[in-house]
Amino acid sequence: MNKQLEYPLVSIITVCKNSARFLENCIRNVLEQDYPKIEYIVQDCVSNDGTVDILRKYSHKLKYFSEPDTGIGDALDRALRRVNGDIIGIILPDERYCPGAVRWAVESFRKFPETAVIYGDYRTANENYEEISVNCWGRMTYDQIFCVERVIPCPAAFIQTKFFREVGLHSDRRMTTCPDFEIWVRIGLRYEIKYVPGLVSDNMAHPGSSTCQPSSYRKFVKLKKYVILRTVHDASTPSVVRSLKYRALAGLYNWAADSVMREDRLQAMKWLTFALFSQPKRWRLKKLLRAMLPSNQVHIILRIPSLIFHPLRMLKRRLSGGFPKSDDVVIKSCQANLLGDRDIEWSWVASQMPSGPGEALDFGNGGSLLGLIAAQCGFDVTAVDLEVVEWPYVHPRLRFMQGDILKLPLPKEHFDLVINCSTVEHVGLVGRYGVTESRADGDLEAMARLRELMKPGGIMVLTVPLGQDAISAPMTRIYGGQRLPRLLADYEIEREVYWVKDEQNRWILSGKDMALSFKASMGSWDVLKNVSALGCFVLKKL
Repeated sequence: MNKQLEYPLVSIITVCKNSARFLENCIRNVLEQDYPKIEYIVQDCVSNDGTVDILRKYSHKLKYFSEPDTGIGDALDRALRRVNGDIIGIILPDERYCPGAVRWAVESFRKFPETAVIYGDYRTANENYEEISVNCWGRMTYDQIFCVERVIPCPAAFIQTKFFREVGLHSDRRMTTCPDFEIWVRIGLRYEIKYVPGLVSDNMAHPGSSTCQPSSYRKFVKLKKYVILRTVHDASTPSVVRSLKYRALAGLYNWAADSVMREDRLQAMKWLTFALFSQPKRWRLKKLLRAMLPSNQVHIILRIPSLIFHPLRMLKRRLSGGFPKSDDVVIKSCQANLLGDRDIEWSWVASQMPSGPGEALDFGNGGSLLGLIAAQCGFDVTAVDLEVVEWPYVHPRLRFMQGDILKLPLPKEHFDLVINCSTVEHVGLVGRYGVTESRADGDLEAMARLRELMKPGGIMVLTVPLGQDAISAPMTRIYGGQRLPRLLADYEIEREVYWVKDEQNRWILSGKDMALSFKASMGSWDVLKNVSALGCFVLKKL
């Protein structure tokens, strides 16, 4: 194998100014990565706190430049112009990579060579590198990134240089903070930004960090607004992105308000008001009230409309001939969304798992923890997914296999338990999860294959979206009165539970007929724009 192809050069960039407190730990962390070809560039702004002495200490292992700059955007631009690598990573002195992060990036780009940016998960840590939280953002659309509804963690992201060069291998020098946002917006207009599960970096939260200082967010807002307006006013920007202007401004103000809500309520109120004027439909009354009032008063105020209008609705129903039966309730699905569906599905699967020992198959495990739950119940778990999955934990009874369930060499009549949580409905739909081969009945083939892999008497815990029969390619199938019986054929239904969303956007238990007649809407990548009913089953192999 060509060594150049096997080990592409990875350029890691750190920009710093008076960062002696954290810099040496960052340098050692990069140099200790288990990858053989790393070019490490440190761009310093003429520090006077001992930073340069640390850089001299490691000068035989890295390239450093100490020269005046006008801010982080300028410093990053200087460093980018000096890179020689095929892949670029950017990490600040108070951040660090998890073990194997660089190798993870190289392997991810090898599997997705046409992707410009790949990002993973990250941990928030305190100044002693002690974990505060694990942050798994999952997949993001370009709309969400551009509209500041989701934020790509810079130290958990890597960029392919060849694509970066196509859009301009530089950083906007006016970005004196958050230059990564400008880079994601610019690259994402032309190339794919992809999420690959895996714990990649630690992002430190400490008193000196800009993300811990409410005053920093005024600058964040100013500069991100500059990027948004520059993009939408550029004639070369696609019209679909230019149309996002007001949604993006509302998203920016809502993001900033969320970030300073505890420390600066007055500023949060100001930004929430700006969000109202930017795009009223994305205004969040509850957040504005939370910024103005104690939480107990917020709860009371939000209940006032229902206290007024609920009795009037009841009186109207009584005068019009009584109340509908539960299965005749009309759900306004356009006012509901899928929010909370994982709570229903995961809790169902976990509650229906038997105790081990035994063999379990977690089909399409993604980033869920259901396989870990099965392992802790005593099962030896084989987790299968089309895409690479890396968990932030290791368990001796949990292993991963990447591949197509219809093609993987798995033993027949081997598994006591199959976990099939919101997976089978995607099989054979091209355009999602890397699927390139269309199968009209891929879901039915997968159910037959899973039955083949189960022991006699084995059980499957299944959840699927329900509603009027439909295929919303490339998203999912919706199972109704015609398709659902075909999906469950050759299995004995031991238990079944049905859920729908009510007019207050809450999940409620329902009858089967009500769930199968639900009018689902599943045409968007944004979960908040989709809705369906849910079916939860325990199936036994006949």
